[in-house]
Formats: sequence, C-alpha cells, structure tokens
Amino acid sequence: GWEEKAIGERLSKVIDYRGKAPPKSETGMPLITARNVRMGFLDFTADEYIEEHLYKSWMNRGLPKPNDVLFTTEAPLGNVALYPSTGTYALGQRIITLQPNASELDSVFLFQYLLGPIGQDAVNTRGTGSTAKGIKSKVFVKIPMAIPSLPEQQKIAAFLGAVDAKLAALAARQAALVRF
Repeated sequence: GWEEKAIGERLSKVIDYRGKAPPKSETGMPLITARNVRMGFLDFTADEYIEEHLYKSWMNRGLPKPNDVLFTTEAPLGNVALYPSTGTYALGQRIITLQPNASELDSVFLFQYLLGPIGQDAVNTRGTGSTAKGIKSKVFVKIPMAIPSLPEQQKIAAFLGAVDAKLAALAARQAALVRF
C-alpha cells in the first residue's frame, strides 16, 4: 500500500540558500552551514555567525521551522539533520530546507529515508560533478519516494528514532569504557 511520488510533490516548501555566501561575523545569530550538517545531527563545533540586523534580509527566501529537514547539496553531498526545535538560526549556502506537507509526509520519516541506504543511493545516483559531487534542488525534488500512510510513517519514524537513540547510547558507553 505504499504510494510512489516525487519527493517535491510531498513538500509544502523547499528553502534553497545555495549559491551565495552569507555575510559572516564574529558574533550574532548562529549560522547553520553544510559544515554543521552531519549524518543525522547538527554539529555546532564549527560555529559561525551572521550579524543580527542582517538576519531578516538574509533569510528572505523562507524561514525554517522545528523538525524541517536540512539537506546538504554538495561538499558534502547528502548529509541530513533536523532543524532544532529551540533557537533561531540563519542558513548558509549548500543547504536546502525541506518542509513536508504535514498531511502527507512526516518530517522525521523523510529524515530517516534520506539517512538510509535507499535515500542516499537515490541522491548519489543523481549527483553530478567530478571535484565536488552535488545535486541541484530542481533535480532533488524529482527523486521518487514510496511512502506508506501517515500513521504508518510515524510508527516507522518513531521505531527508527528509538534504534538511533539506543545506538548513540551504546556508542557513548563504548567511548567511556575505552577511556578507562
């Protein structure tokens, strides 16, 4: 009972800040760049900022919402994270923000799909470039994606989230044991 459609047909909006570097500063609003988006999480050890008074003019293509899916379009291609549920962040280049149509696609399900081997393969086979492989948003939104009903998506996303949490706890435990 899974239905296949292009990813873009299941999104209410794609926010694309590619192609123009944000004006960075030493302090201000935190900036999420492709360097921050890892496979499944945001890494804020590489902290960059945009001046607060420039935030609204820079973010004129759209504002991300909690649990929107952040996807790196190049350098590296295919890293995925969820936009934080707290805080306000500006977005840098080489990232697209995917806002699912909430009545059709669960954002955490989309996140898990893009993290998984089927989603990664779909992206990688459509990527282009020899030095730095990338994908344009107009190509990305055409990727076919089969999904079940919304309640089934939510169950799958919750299960995979629980598995991810367990794996993270085991990794932390292993790291703690290695230190001793």
